Amino acid sequence: MRKSLIVVAAFSLALPAISSKAIEIGPFEIHDSFWVSLHQTLLAEAGGYDDLDLSVLSQPEAVAWDAAVKAYRDAVDRGSPHWAPPMMVTSDALTQVADDATILGVDPPMADALKSVADIYRKRWWDAHSKANAFFISLVSGMLEESAAELIAAHESVYGETWPERVRVYVAPYGGALGAYTMEGKLGGWIATVSSLDRGHHGLEALEIIFHESSHSIVHPRFGTVSEALRKAAGEGNEPPRDLWHAILFATTSELVRRYLGERGIEYTPFAEDLLTRAWPQYREPIETHWYPYLDGEGTLESAIANVVAAVGE
Repeated sequence: MRKSLIVVAAFSLALPAISSKAIEIGPFEIHDSFWVSLHQTLLAEAGGYDDLDLSVLSQPEAVAWDAAVKAYRDAVDRGSPHWAPPMMVTSDALTQVADDATILGVDPPMADALKSVADIYRKRWWDAHSKANAFFISLVSGMLEESAAELIAAHESVYGETWPERVRVYVAPYGGALGAYTMEGKLGGWIATVSSLDRGHHGLEALEIIFHESSHSIVHPRFGTVSEALRKAAGEGNEPPRDLWHAILFATTSELVRRYLGERGIEYTPFAEDLLTRAWPQYREPIETHWYPYLDGEGTLESAIANVVAAVGE
């Protein structure tokens, strides 16, 4: 059942308790946050993967907006913006902030940048972004109400792992350069950020992206059954094939969602069809030959991954 809930958190003794509303479906908490959306928009600007029409800004607004984006770029320095340590700390902290909050609980450079353009963002883009977020939440909530329990059980069976009791999904206009990413927050567990504007999330793909991102809580390059099996298959002193853990994660959720929808008469082309062709062609045949039969109940996770690694090596 879907229900509204109130999440109350405090950053420190110096800050007041702050609340935010969410939609709860099983372990999923799906949020639409003004401050998270503004933060992700500034990250997108800093990383150059946004599509904002800056011509709508007045000259003073443009100056303020450029200064805020520069502050974000300076904080990132280099590399992927959303994985930079200051941005991960900010992303985590902002999940605890209500839309009307004035105390953000964020370090001064980021807090100053956010507050300096908050009114501009509300005036120029927030209405459209909040509508996009709300539509995505409505779309994916309906699918999760029907599918969450079954797909969670399917993932747990494949990985031999327990699904986390709580996964917070923050729907924002942007979600990193690839449209979505997941991090482990220090203030409240796993946080998945998903773009509501990404065209790849506007249909049945919305269901897959939620389960893909949530799966990062149990499939990881450094822990979990998949990581352990990959290290064992690679042999002592050897590194497993690069990103094979992620290819297996993609393939697993793609296939489980495809099968779930197929049982309901819905034909669906999952993300893995493209990624195993374009990004990881060297993994396609080994996964299809040795991993998919495991999803059908053949053998064990360890033997399936050992066979995949051996086939990749060949």
